[in-house]
Amino acid sequence: MYRPAGRPTVAAMNKKFATRSVMVGLCGLCLALAGCSGSSSSSGGRGGGNATHGVSQAAQHHGAVDTCTLITQAEATKALGESAAPGKHDPDSDSPTDCDWFATDIDHFTTFVSVDTSAVANFDDAYNHAKDKAKLGIVDTAVSGLGDEAFTEADNGDPSHVGLIDVLEVKKGDTVLTFHVSNPSMTKAQAFTGAKVLAQAALGRL
Repeated sequence: MYRPAGRPTVAAMNKKFATRSVMVGLCGLCLALAGCSGSSSSSGGRGGGNATHGVSQAAQHHGAVDTCTLITQAEATKALGESAAPGKHDPDSDSPTDCDWFATDIDHFTTFVSVDTSAVANFDDAYNHAKDKAKLGIVDTAVSGLGDEAFTEADNGDPSHVGLIDVLEVKKGDTVLTFHVSNPSMTKAQAFTGAKVLAQAALGRL
């Protein structure tokens, strides 16, 4: 199956969901045992600040762009349509440059905003293989007014909900950003509208 280098697989996205589910379960167990209630640390737990050890590691891994600084918690909340926690890097992610703003409602573990960065070659490769992807039910659509070039990539399934691979890709100079808004209650159009607003904000901070 065609997939440009650097793009998270559906399996990786499912891993993200599963990891959050496990973390939620462990948090509940921890509170039940009264072992970690009310504690906090400067490393930035859930609901903490953006300045974590993982952030600096991710920035060093990919160069100059730290994706957690490109949009605010308030902007992520508006895009999601519900309260979002501060952006955090997942050190166990397949992409250490990825930053996620999860819904603060721990039951909504598939509701989040994701911003990642990759090489320009990946952007060009993804768009140049549009015909190949169309055969697999993946549709690329050019978007004007964002960066130097931009396009949405979506599965050609039910438009009434957001798919795991529904992303907005934006290229500006030698920087490529990928935006994904995941909320099961949203249509594809709503998710892409939110992603475009986030992209405008992020591009202004590069």
